[in-house]
Amino acid sequence: LAGFVAPQSAGFTGAGVRVAIIDSGADLSHPDLAGDIVTEQCFCSGGGGCCPGGGSTESGSGAAQDDNGHGSHVAGIVTSSGTQSPLGGAPDAEIVAVKVLNQNNVFCCTSDIIMALDWVLDQQPEVDIVNLSLSTNLLYAGVCDEASATTMGLAAVVDALRARDVVTFAASGNKASSTRMSAPACISGVISVGAVYDADFGSKSWSSCSDSTTQPDKVTCFSNSNEATDLFAPGSAVTSIDLGGSSTTSSGTSFASPMAAACAATLFEANPGARAGGLEFAIASSPTQVTDPKNGLQFPRLDCGAAHSTLAEIIGAEIVPAVGPWGLLAIAGALLAGGLRRFRA
Repeated sequence: LAGFVAPQSAGFTGAGVRVAIIDSGADLSHPDLAGDIVTEQCFCSGGGGCCPGGGSTESGSGAAQDDNGHGSHVAGIVTSSGTQSPLGGAPDAEIVAVKVLNQNNVFCCTSDIIMALDWVLDQQPEVDIVNLSLSTNLLYAGVCDEASATTMGLAAVVDALRARDVVTFAASGNKASSTRMSAPACISGVISVGAVYDADFGSKSWSSCSDSTTQPDKVTCFSNSNEATDLFAPGSAVTSIDLGGSSTTSSGTSFASPMAAACAATLFEANPGARAGGLEFAIASSPTQVTDPKNGLQFPRLDCGAAHSTLAEIIGAEIVPAVGPWGLLAIAGALLAGGLRRFRA
């Protein structure tokens, strides 16, 4: 694949790839998710227990039933079959749905997220990708792996997943910060994703800021970003699944992150056995760069077609001496280094 060719046009739909979506759950009866959800789990401690059965943990059928809609929207961006909402980026990927957010779309404790990640690590060996479209209220400057006991816990399990070549994406957050991101986006092993507009919507006002003008690839004013932010992807406005079998249009970094996760699913499908470092490098090597006017920093904007070409070059570098414009040194770094921020270091 070259340029901006959509991976689906080349037959890549995420088949055989498993994505864990840790969120508010999923609409288990939505026709666009039929057959996609292969495993369910809940870790939701708020209010004495916000799992569907009323407890703080729940397993099996019905454990991840969504009572907010956020997780369903995220899941649809990855794997909607396209009957009631637009086709997902990886419509044949399988979903492991883990509920940690309550009906108000908030989590009680970071420990619930850590337990969810530990459960994926220990009990879901077939998971290739994790998406975390959620964030703490507390923002962190730079990489936050050792900022607190909770971020240390997040970093430890993310690193353990990454050692198994599981790639983790997280939303950068929507507080319009030009210097800080929320956790888990600030964890070094996580690919943090901010949002750009995908069209001209005129002026837009959000709870944290306003954009007087909008256009494709303009960074949304609400996206948190700093030097540790890895990637931007379309996050305004995104039409996807809503509760009750319908669809809705929403905006936020929460919806940019699964765009990147869906791309990763097609990359893993096209390159079975790909290493996490190579996949991250391929995504970061986008030919399209965007600038956040809040801080003047430049970031790669997701280009899945280009990422497919780059990852093919990385894998082919073992047997093909001519590896394209990045050269052998960059390719070797992609194979050996540990994440997007390490490429920037």
